[in-house]
Amino acid sequence: MYWDIHSHKAFGETESVLRIHSLTPSEFRESKTSEFISIGLHPWHLEKFDEQLDQLKQILNSTTSILAIGECGLDRIKSKYSLETQTNVFLEQIELGEAFNLPLILHSVKTNSDLLHIIKEKKPHSPWIIHGYRGNAIECAKLLRGGFYLSFGEHFNPESLTLAYKNSRLLTETDTGEVSIETIYKNISRSLNIDLQELEQSVDKTARNIFGARLSLTLSC
Repeated sequence: MYWDIHSHKAFGETESVLRIHSLTPSEFRESKTSEFISIGLHPWHLEKFDEQLDQLKQILNSTTSILAIGECGLDRIKSKYSLETQTNVFLEQIELGEAFNLPLILHSVKTNSDLLHIIKEKKPHSPWIIHGYRGNAIECAKLLRGGFYLSFGEHFNPESLTLAYKNSRLLTETDTGEVSIETIYKNISRSLNIDLQELEQSVDKTARNIFGARLSLTLSC
């Protein structure tokens, strides 16, 4: 079983891949996807965020197909919204993650130190996953000590990849890329110098520890 924990693209359904499709509240209302879903307010797209947050709460109260909150988080570079606004919206989504016992899938650009401060202050029970991680090993070690999981895709730092794997905090994703999750698994296993099956088992165990309870609820409905 391959896990693609964060995808914005439709690769087509397959029994060998468990894909979590990332949507905004408005996208969810228009979506006809039968894949598993994460839903959240991206720090680039916070227009009418009060309305979006209300929509998010309504969706979470009315469906069990949601496996995570996100993509949400902070961005010091590309977001047109102030860091204060981004943080306030992010804090609202942290509360929803705790209330609904859902993990958070995080967007973080030049804000890992901010996230470390927030996770230390909030002490969440739900897991937090930084998606598309490409940072160096020093930063990676800090995030792992802080309690974060890290998701890797087409591009990655090999040393950080190794640290995450050794700490059982490694997850996998396609994000917006054209490269398949199968190819990403092969590239990661090659970098780690382990068998593909060993990587599959490790990621599957980690992912089920995070998403397993909600996944079981979704499949039973």
